[in-house]
Amino acid sequence: MILNIVDFTVSDTVATLTRFNETATAVRSRTGCLQYEIFTDPSAPARLLIVQKWADMAAFDAYRAGSEMAAQMAGMGPLMTGAPLSVTLSVTPMG
Repeated sequence: MILNIVDFTVSDTVATLTRFNETATAVRSRTGCLQYEIFTDPSAPARLLIVQKWADMAAFDAYRAGSEMAAQMAGMGPLMTGAPLSVTLSVTPMG
């Protein structure tokens, strides 16, 4: 399983969440998408985390090359106040 976490800050949290939600349903319906969520930091509302779980790297790569990712970057990118920190891990679920 692939786990990807993107940590970033924005100038407008509401607009960013709106942009995220415009494509989230389509991303979640992609083959191999196990989870796709966005979270706000209660102590710093301009800080957001996107948590993604994918069945494998091929599914994650297909998403990154797809139209949903391009649309999100076009909509959310201008609202970011700095470069996002993205961490991608290959994990083995326990249990």
